[in-house]
Amino acid sequence: MSLAPGRLSRSGILLAAILAALPFVPGLISGRTLYYRDVGQNHLPDRALGARMMRDGQLPLWNPHRGNGQPFLANPNSMVLRPTTPLFLLLPARLAHVAFTLTVILLMGVAAAGTFALLRDTGHGAPA
Repeated sequence: MSLAPGRLSRSGILLAAILAALPFVPGLISGRTLYYRDVGQNHLPDRALGARMMRDGQLPLWNPHRGNGQPFLANPNSMVLRPTTPLFLLLPARLAHVAFTLTVILLMGVAAAGTFALLRDTGHGAPA
């Protein structure tokens, strides 16, 4: 692993991602969701609806379940096109807590890897 300022190494980026995601891994084993706010009311129903519509070959444009219906794909709060959406398509609904936890783990890892790469690319030393 190269630690010279301005030099990037794949192993350094991977190590940063793993170290940032590691504290969240026990959440996968416990079977609990890492956070609960809005999970039951918003995230889980939206993820289930989006996954069902995509599995049925539909473009998830409209959410008929909220109010008298509302935009779904165009609503950023629905997170239909989030990069971790395939997790909810691949896993059954009863394992939604696993998909939620993997989402957090993956996003923390990507954020740490990006921060590491940015700091190294801008010439910061190993302590940064």
